[in-house]
Amino acid sequence: MPLAAVPLKVKSEVVGVLVLHNQPGVIYSEEDAALLRAFANPVATAVENARLYANTERQRGAILAMGNTLSEPLTILDDLGNVLVSNRTAQRLLNTNMSQFFDAISSSVGRTIEVQIGEETYLSTTEHVPGVGTIAMMQDITYVKKLEKDRSEFMHMLSHDLKNPLMAVTGYANLLERTETLGEKGKRFLDEINVAADRMLDMITQLLDTVAHEELIRLAQEVVDLQEIVAQVLRDTEGAALPKAIAVTAVTEGTPYKIHGDNLRLYHMILNLVDNAIKYSPDFTEVTVTTVYGDDKLIIRVADEGPGIPEKDLPHVFDKFFRGIQEGLASKGSGVGLAAVKSIVTAHKGTITVENRPDRGAQFTVELPSDMRVNR
Repeated sequence: MPLAAVPLKVKSEVVGVLVLHNQPGVIYSEEDAALLRAFANPVATAVENARLYANTERQRGAILAMGNTLSEPLTILDDLGNVLVSNRTAQRLLNTNMSQFFDAISSSVGRTIEVQIGEETYLSTTEHVPGVGTIAMMQDITYVKKLEKDRSEFMHMLSHDLKNPLMAVTGYANLLERTETLGEKGKRFLDEINVAADRMLDMITQLLDTVAHEELIRLAQEVVDLQEIVAQVLRDTEGAALPKAIAVTAVTEGTPYKIHGDNLRLYHMILNLVDNAIKYSPDFTEVTVTTVYGDDKLIIRVADEGPGIPEKDLPHVFDKFFRGIQEGLASKGSGVGLAAVKSIVTAHKGTITVENRPDRGAQFTVELPSDMRVNR
């Protein structure tokens, strides 16, 4: 036999041929061929591994080249947490803040969260892709957070600067009320001054409250009786409802139970929703506050019989300073109340939604988690 050749196979696929050339005067036997076939198995495996490694490196190079076109951090890890690919931005974070970087990746699996890495703030999203690995993407929002902080400080300062002279106006108006020299016309003008000043003070107070809600809300941990809160809200909104002949009613479904939360903030949440419903409802209609005590969640619904909310405005009703226009109704306000409501709901780990009812009117729905329940 002048030479011997055997195919290199991996899982029935031929990945090459192993050829052994003879030396002059040497004849290979069948035993030599059998030995060559046995030697071919590890050689075939080595060839296949080398080919796979080369393919992997080519793919890694292509992914890295694409990743480096991104200005945001991109990282791909294997199932053991080893970094397979990281673009330049991600590599910079790895080199300077490795611990915080990996904490951000592990904390954002299957969701998007805000993380702090060094002096920078990112939105981090991590997803596991079968057969590929774990892909982590981050978006630098440091500049956005700085703008939000600057705006918050500016609004806080502006609100206080507006509030101080208004307090002086109302103070002098109160002094004028005590004088006996004002005629009927003067008293009427003074009443208009007080009404306008009170409205402005209310708007500024809401503005300050919203600025405060933009920051981290520290909730008081108290035992809350929502039945009492709803009853108090109905009493406190009676003055706004009576002139419009609006009936505000409370409905309870399920067996009431108490929850852990912040009494004052939950009161303001429901008060704002009911006050908003009264404000946008026509005369001789009804506002209903429904509390549903379920085993898995607690639901609070506030529904009115007004014209509803324009479809184009529905996605924006919880945006800060947004005020839509409801047809046929005129109402003054700062547009910050519902943003504050959402902040309170979020701080209680709940959700809030709004929809137009099929018949007429809008309905706000707050859902609070069952783990808030006392002595569950």
